[in-house]
Amino acid sequence: MTNAIRKLFAIVASILAAGSLAPMPALALTIDPGFDLFQTNSPGSFVDLSDFIAGIPDPLTVPLQGVPAGPNLGNTDTIVRRLSGIDPFPNGSEATIDIELVALQLVSISPVNIGGNWYDVGITDGVFTELFRGQMTIFRDSDDGGRFDMFLDVQLTKTLKEVGNENNGIVYDISGRLSGSGMWSHTAQDDFYPTIPNLPAGGFFPGPTVWSLDTGDFVMDLSPAMIPEPTTVTLTALALLSLLTHGRRRRA
Repeated sequence: MTNAIRKLFAIVASILAAGSLAPMPALALTIDPGFDLFQTNSPGSFVDLSDFIAGIPDPLTVPLQGVPAGPNLGNTDTIVRRLSGIDPFPNGSEATIDIELVALQLVSISPVNIGGNWYDVGITDGVFTELFRGQMTIFRDSDDGGRFDMFLDVQLTKTLKEVGNENNGIVYDISGRLSGSGMWSHTAQDDFYPTIPNLPAGGFFPGPTVWSLDTGDFVMDLSPAMIPEPTTVTLTALALLSLLTHGRRRRA
């Protein structure tokens, strides 16, 4: 090895050593405006009806499940829109942005007995034209994510419809502040999180979170939404085809 090559190796080694000792600058990653898609878990989500209807047991806790918000959204029943982005957003920083509730639709898992009659219970984001607003504070704890706190000031609509007689029903408003917290990352935690062009994630994917109303009578246990796995869809289709084929053979 010549002296020139030895000197070159020495220079390269010194540069690498200096680079490894120097502190790395914080990454100024960004979050764009976007949408958060959730599914409501049951058990874990419920509403207490005892404060709304006189003469019923206290508490009357009704388990809830989500109603899909639309086609191509998988099991999404709750949608939150982040109205602004965060740029730059280096490690160790935090930022507060405005959010709004785009969709929320829940229903009781089974009918509820009230005064001898059975009722289906539903909760939606209401019939109001304006969207309910709030704020989300996002903390960056690492290159790929961190934590968030959020709240939404809402006026939800609660409906009770008698089973078999939808004309006999009761409608209430649920007003208050929904709040929750959770973890987030720049990448979806599941490969089957919905990818919707007109509902972009904006580089922000929330993890599981629990929302509770400040009145204490309404709780939502939320997870990131999912679109069913292709194998699940295929197996379901094959099962239906098998049933149809079996039925035709019996008629023959």
